[in-house]
Amino acid sequence: MSSRWLSFPLALVVCFVCGCGSASPPPQQITVNVTPATTTVRTGDTQQFFAAVIGTTNQSVTWSVNGMPGGDNTTGTISLTGLYTPPAQTPAQNQIRVTATSAADSSASQSASVTLANPIAVVSFVYPPTLVSSAPFSISVIGSKFVSGTHVLLGTLQLTTTFVDSSHLTATGTAQALPGVLNLTVVNPMPDGTPSAATAMAVTVVSQRAAVRFLEQSTFGPNDTQLAAVETGGMESFLAAQFQAPTSDVNYPIPPPGMNDPHVLFPVFFQNALNAQASSDQLRQRVMFALNQIWVVSGNKVGQPDFYVPYLRV
Repeated sequence: MSSRWLSFPLALVVCFVCGCGSASPPPQQITVNVTPATTTVRTGDTQQFFAAVIGTTNQSVTWSVNGMPGGDNTTGTISLTGLYTPPAQTPAQNQIRVTATSAADSSASQSASVTLANPIAVVSFVYPPTLVSSAPFSISVIGSKFVSGTHVLLGTLQLTTTFVDSSHLTATGTAQALPGVLNLTVVNPMPDGTPSAATAMAVTVVSQRAAVRFLEQSTFGPNDTQLAAVETGGMESFLAAQFQAPTSDVNYPIPPPGMNDPHVLFPVFFQNALNAQASSDQLRQRVMFALNQIWVVSGNKVGQPDFYVPYLRV
């Protein structure tokens, strides 16, 4: 009996050292983490998703879109590496799920929430670049990422817009009554509806074509300052300023004593006329020049330059 009691402590030691036949710990649960968890993807763009598998060394996953492995043309496709490409047209149901499922455990998965949206339109240029106040107009808008159903805004006014293709729109409307500058934007249809960057449109009293023609007739040729004055202020305002402008005697200098060549007056006149400022009396000089072609004086008969100056000033 004593030997059996002596062997009991030894058995306890062996049990603690070698174990008593208890079960091994359960394996770690496998989970999947997808990033980004939420995002918005616009037509024409792509989105890279990443998946981390926790609880196993096997990091392989399979990707699906709304439960469809690899996705499809309606909801978008996703590559084996997690690169998502949205569909060519944004579907009416624009909320989708991108899911990564562990290859080691098909019950372990996680989904990302994706909002599909139309692209933001890009405006490259608008023709014509200026509009005439209170006059109907038709413009062409050239750019990219236009979508059928888009519309053009001039300030807050929505214009009647025609979709030609993804890079060309036409729009018609009537500009505001007062001259100034308005911002033109292009807004693709919902979902989202974020406007393009603004393009400044000048609203003038006189069209650029009409202003150029008017200045070709009333001056020795338009410059930028004169053109802006007529476009924004009108023809009547420009004429009133010309009538009130002081007479430019500098264009007709008195020849020095002893000068007998009348031709020296010509380059001085044209140099001043062609380089005149917008505030000069170009209309008066142009009319004088025109009348001088009607009532002609000849250098063959009048050889004294100082006789020409009083004649031109009259």
